Amino acid sequence: MHTGSSRTSVQRNHALITPESHVPIQLPGWEDAESVLGRMMASLEEMLETTGGAGDLLAVSHGGVIYTLEQHFLGSYARIENLGGRWLHHDGSTWRLGERIVLAPE
Repeated sequence: MHTGSSRTSVQRNHALITPESHVPIQLPGWEDAESVLGRMMASLEEMLETTGGAGDLLAVSHGGVIYTLEQHFLGSYARIENLGGRWLHHDGSTWRLGERIVLAPE
């Protein structure tokens, strides 16, 4: 089972990533951003279909998913706080990115 890696661990093992780095970097063995985005959007469409497109839905993920969505919709992303999130809206035909939220400010 993969439990993820801390930012410090990734920085220690991959010198290309620094604490200031917010540039998506493709590291050996990691899934590329296009594949991640494709899986994410397929999951969102499936959730939308399951709910009939009505009501609110909460999807829980790690920051990388939020960064991938921001990169896709905005062309860039910035570090998100722990327990931070992002609204994502569907208007009946397309997805649009909403505002960021912080559930427990650091």
